[in-house]
Amino acid sequence: MGNKVAIRESVVNYIKCMAPTFESHKVKLDKEIEKHKKAKEELGKYIKRQSVLVELSQLMLNDADISTMMDFIVGMAGKALRVEYCEILEFMPEHSELVLRSGVGWGDELIGTTRINADEGHAGFTLQSNKAVILEDARTEQRFKLSPLLLDRDIISGICVIIQGRDMPFGILGVHTTQFRHFTKDYVIFLQNVANILSAAIERKQAEEGIRKLNEGLEQRVLERTIELETINKELQIMLDAFVGQELRMIELKERIAELEAEIGALKTS
Repeated sequence: MGNKVAIRESVVNYIKCMAPTFESHKVKLDKEIEKHKKAKEELGKYIKRQSVLVELSQLMLNDADISTMMDFIVGMAGKALRVEYCEILEFMPEHSELVLRSGVGWGDELIGTTRINADEGHAGFTLQSNKAVILEDARTEQRFKLSPLLLDRDIISGICVIIQGRDMPFGILGVHTTQFRHFTKDYVIFLQNVANILSAAIERKQAEEGIRKLNEGLEQRVLERTIELETINKELQIMLDAFVGQELRMIELKERIAELEAEIGALKTS
């Protein structure tokens, strides 16, 4: 009986001694499990972002129009980054303005009509910087003041990237949220890749439009030259017909003169 008590006490003492070690291992294991969960979650987000890029590239290959691609971008990019607002702003250099061309969260009545100063705000600062700009916290931002478009919706965090054009930026692709968010480099890279695909699609459409206009111009010039040539040919034919008519008349007159001379000669000899 005494041995059993001694063994039990020994086991209890061992457990008490090892309890901190067990707890330490449990904490480490919990951290590893949490780390694994976060890694799995991030992988899922990454796969979702990549699927957006694949679908967008497919749209471009299928020759979708630019407005369709823009609507797809603001819808899918917003979902992929889990933000309430996503927008595409077109740069209008002649007025130094950015026009809201497509967006999610802003309201249909603002699309195509809302204009903001291209020298101010998050988008304007991005345009001037010519690189991606992260808005970490609007409440402490010192580099620029938010545009009325963002202020009216209590925007806190966001990302803006450049949509490059052939000779100058086409505009800005931006995402914004009313919640504080720490946007990582991966999010910026994703958004810039989306903007780059849109940029390539826009340049392709512009090139196709330029070729179409060139062909139309060539066809028009060919048509004009053809009409001009036909007109000249008609005028030449008229002149030729007139000349031939004159020649025939001259021949007739010469024949008549010869006949008259012959008759006169005959009369003289008679």
